[in-house]
Amino acid sequence: MTEKRYVRRDGSTPVKAQGPVAYMHPDDIGHWHVPGLKRRAATIVPNYARGQDGVDTIKVLFASDTMIMFESFRKKGMRDTAHIHADHDALVYQKKGRVLMRVGPDVFVVEEGDTYFHPRGALHQHEALEDSIRIETKIYPEGGAIAAWNALVAGGAQVIPVLQD
Repeated sequence: MTEKRYVRRDGSTPVKAQGPVAYMHPDDIGHWHVPGLKRRAATIVPNYARGQDGVDTIKVLFASDTMIMFESFRKKGMRDTAHIHADHDALVYQKKGRVLMRVGPDVFVVEEGDTYFHPRGALHQHEALEDSIRIETKIYPEGGAIAAWNALVAGGAQVIPVLQD
C-alpha cells in the first residue's frame, strides 16, 4: 500500500519525522499512522528530575518537527519535580485516573476525561492520586521537536532509548 502524500493549503508538504526518537519504536518513525496498541512503554529518565527515575513510563505515539505526542503511565503517589519548559507548550488529555496538577499559581484535580494545558515558561507539576494514564502533546512552535524531546527524556544517555518489540 502506497502512503498518501499530504499537502498543506500553502502547497508545502509536511516533513516526516526522522529518527531516532526517544521512546518511539523505530518502525513507527516517519509514518503518518502508528500502531500504538502494539507498542510497549518504557521508563524515562527526564533531564529535569534525574533523581526521579521511574516516575513515568511512556511510549511515543507520534513525532514531527513541531510536536511529540506520547502516552504516559504514572503509579499512584508518584510526583515529578516542579519544572519549566521554555521551548514548548503542552496539551494533555487524562485518559485514566486522577492527578493533582499545579500550573503556575493554580492547583487543581484532573480527572478521567479532562483536558488541561500548560504553556511554555509555566512552572508545573503532576502528582498521581491514582494510577493514571495521560495522552500529552508537546508543541514546539519554533520546530526542533525531536532533538528537544531526545534531550529532555534521554537523561544524558549516549544512545537514544527506543522501544523494542
